[in-house]
Amino acid sequence: MYALRRHEDRLHGDTEARAIQLDDAEVNVDGYAKTSTSSTAFDVNVSVGNDGMGPAGEQGEDKRRSSVVYSAYVCGDGRRPIAPKQPSRKYCFTVAAISCLIGAVIVGIVVGLVMNSPSKWSTLPLVDEPWHHPFLPPYAKPVLYDVWLYPDFYLNGKTFSGRENITIVVRQDTNLLLVHCKQMDITDVRVSMSTGRPLQVNTHFLFPKNQYLVVQTKETMPNASTVILHFEFLGSLAGINGYYKSTYVNRLTGNESWLTVTHFQPTEARGAFPCFDEPKYKANFSVTLKHWTNFTAHSNMPAKNSVKLDADFSETSFEPTVVMSTYLLCFIVCDFKNISGSLKNGKPHAVWARPDKINQAHYALEVSRTVVDYYEREFDMAYQLPKLDHFAIPDYNAGATEHWGIITYRETLLLYDSDNVGSRDKGNVASVMSHELAHNYFGNIITNYWWNDIWLQEGFAEFYAYKAADIVVPELHMQERFLVAVQQVAMREDAGTHSRVVISDVTDPHDIKGNFDIISYKKGASILRMLEDILGKDHFRNGVRKWLHTHAFSTVTSDGFWDVLQEESPDGVDIGDVMRPWFEQMGLPVVDIAFVRSRVQVTQTRFLDNPDADRSQPPAKYNYKWDLPLTYLTSSGSKGQTWLGRSDDTVTIPADTKWLKVNRDQVGFYRVNYPAAIWRALAEQLENDHSVFSVMDRTGLLDDSFKLAAAGLLHYPTVLELMSYLQTERDYTPWRGVVTNLKHISSLFHNTTDEQIWRSFVVRTTSGIMKHLGVNDTGSELDKELRSDVITLACDNGNVKCLDNVLDVFNRWLLDPVASPVSSNLRLAVYSYGMRQRMDELAFTAMWQRYQTATSGQDKTVIIRAIAQTQNISHVHRYLEMIKEEERVVRRQDFCHAVAYLAFNPFARPTAWEWMKGHYEELVNRFGLGNYLFNRLVPYILQKGSEKSDLIEAEDFFERYPKAGSGKNKRKAALATIKRNIAWKKKHIKTIVTWLKLHL
Repeated sequence: MYALRRHEDRLHGDTEARAIQLDDAEVNVDGYAKTSTSSTAFDVNVSVGNDGMGPAGEQGEDKRRSSVVYSAYVCGDGRRPIAPKQPSRKYCFTVAAISCLIGAVIVGIVVGLVMNSPSKWSTLPLVDEPWHHPFLPPYAKPVLYDVWLYPDFYLNGKTFSGRENITIVVRQDTNLLLVHCKQMDITDVRVSMSTGRPLQVNTHFLFPKNQYLVVQTKETMPNASTVILHFEFLGSLAGINGYYKSTYVNRLTGNESWLTVTHFQPTEARGAFPCFDEPKYKANFSVTLKHWTNFTAHSNMPAKNSVKLDADFSETSFEPTVVMSTYLLCFIVCDFKNISGSLKNGKPHAVWARPDKINQAHYALEVSRTVVDYYEREFDMAYQLPKLDHFAIPDYNAGATEHWGIITYRETLLLYDSDNVGSRDKGNVASVMSHELAHNYFGNIITNYWWNDIWLQEGFAEFYAYKAADIVVPELHMQERFLVAVQQVAMREDAGTHSRVVISDVTDPHDIKGNFDIISYKKGASILRMLEDILGKDHFRNGVRKWLHTHAFSTVTSDGFWDVLQEESPDGVDIGDVMRPWFEQMGLPVVDIAFVRSRVQVTQTRFLDNPDADRSQPPAKYNYKWDLPLTYLTSSGSKGQTWLGRSDDTVTIPADTKWLKVNRDQVGFYRVNYPAAIWRALAEQLENDHSVFSVMDRTGLLDDSFKLAAAGLLHYPTVLELMSYLQTERDYTPWRGVVTNLKHISSLFHNTTDEQIWRSFVVRTTSGIMKHLGVNDTGSELDKELRSDVITLACDNGNVKCLDNVLDVFNRWLLDPVASPVSSNLRLAVYSYGMRQRMDELAFTAMWQRYQTATSGQDKTVIIRAIAQTQNISHVHRYLEMIKEEERVVRRQDFCHAVAYLAFNPFARPTAWEWMKGHYEELVNRFGLGNYLFNRLVPYILQKGSEKSDLIEAEDFFERYPKAGSGKNKRKAALATIKRNIAWKKKHIKTIVTWLKLHL
């Protein structure tokens, strides 16, 4: 950090001299002029064409920057950490002053000429130096990285040293090379031709703003030449991103142990070694790791050889990788154990974990084998690498990362202890592993050209994850679960004015990280589900296969995907034209149904969750219109489909029916609103025989009604009447959506004078399913999950019998956990509502001890969530201090979640917020604004607010601390949510209470 600050000071101190390079003929200067240690101008022309680095058939993202001239002055003392001889500061100031004077004279002459002449001067691009641009200049392409690293992490060590050779093809005459680099001390820089002939380095310097390391040679490197760029460097293993150190205590021995691991996605590779850290720059990597002999080294490829250097150290080299992007590189040094086997294709695969947890890895090995086989058949393409490893990392900020051949995970998302983990966690492991394994194709084989198309990786991986997981755990109905876990979450996020376009321009690393969000993952996946339905499963599969095979080991864009799918499009549908509005404008539509003279008239408008918001803002490329695939079924049993185009005012469909349900199986990414008579008919049909509708249709009807009413488009009595059928609903998916919606409304009734009547309604609504499921952990896997959800909802709303049962089970477990164990599926409900009722010291201390001794990561999560439900204010304060101070107990990766759990507890939320305000600056220093979990924490707590004072509090805090890092969008979302909550209470509580008083 110190070196970066030092050079940044220099860059903004005495080296601000600039030059504007003007040419009477063309703004085309070949190469860079020689630069000495004094201030000298140098220029480069960057003409970008289809050079093979962009997507096939396209010029790629940088085609916008054709024929750009860069010009700059370099002052010896200002832009270099190493130079043969340093001129004095006085000399530099003198040169800078003279240069500015000469520059002013030249500019004055030029301005005079321009003012009096109709020449083309007025159109000349005045572009700053190349290091001021967010994209690397495209005239240099890396081919091979030969990287050697030594992580010094033993005991208190937290540093690494390294050296590398980058083989680069230069595609125009130049004497300037830029690579990404941050938070490293560069100790040596050398450049040579591929023949071995060295080139003198005039200067090199760090430019922290864009995280560049700039190297200038005295001699010009000619077009089409191959050069070797050599660096030696030192870095830190602190933190929890990039290249870092993790620790754990081995419960088998009681000893502390250490490991080093990488997490580079999206822009952290530059913190481990200087590199071309943009996804389009694919290359081969040859990695060598020096390490303590009693540890093992791992990387993307199998080890080529391992040499013992002395009694303490070994050096392990790995086979060169296939061509891939920098963020996919991974290296780990650890003392883990593994269980291994063979994939169905015969290649080895293994799951690695710390020795005391390797017994929890067997399920993951089964998932790996099943899912890899499914993807190989689905995409008609074999897994490409010679081995596949899965690593459970004790400290891991992300959920998991798809490093090619060596996937890394949080322990809770890879390891599965069947004795201590419930059905939901089993499904989570299957879906997360399926997501990461899908990246072997979407992200690894083909890679988005730039981060504006993140959805091409994350949306596809999320979409296929549920297909693959459905094969692994068919008893959990994962494709039905997609509707509530993915699509409904995406629709809720996309309904606010704070949402964003799926394909959005990003250049800043913080903004790039911020776009790894619900919109990229879940909206992207939801639109793919709709697109698959439009094309048909076979046509969609054929298009995806063709896309993968055509662009394997290359980069891709959204437009390229539409072009490939066009060949599979039925009935002449222009796929690109249909899809672009979904990806190039934010939001989603609501379809309004009206009966006009025995015909159904269908129209669309933008759906917003806040009825007071302006539907036309912000301006959208397609004016918030979409091409909608309308599917429907009617009371007579007929089914149909048609299109509502964005240029259509209305479309009509036959209406000889008592009711119709539009958006069959909720495949379309839109909501549907009906006339009052149709809503009544739908409610009547649900009451009489809800099995007429599929599980997905019932889930969609319920969720649409809740969201339409909240947006002021439907009366709440209609929703409440629709819910009456729930007394006979037994399926998980509809209830999962209802529980989410009822919990939200309960939070808005909290601390109001009408809270009790609403709570009574929730208790009555859940009485039928409570009676059906009972309190014992029996039935199907989905019944077990649903029982926990319903018990939580009932207890949360004051069901006395439920609370008494939970407290009895909790008390017996506290006294003797061996004689009175709690089923893993019921632990969260039992522990949470036991803690809410037990406010004594004994319960708090016992739960904290159970947290520290729990052997399953998932069980630890359940316990700490339950502790956060305490109703004792002194325990809330102690909880906060313990999670902050006891880092060996509550890991840094879990801290933000631990604070967020208090936001679930209305009693503790105010205290948590006051504590957060008091420690915010300290926490920023600890986690940094680059930590995406930390950047989401404050907005998450604040968005629970529903009073004007909450809004003022949030606005004041964001004004006081304007730097948001990757959390900018989350702050906007929090403010929008608070405003929506305030408006909801004002507009809807009275209506709901009036209905409840008539019907309870």
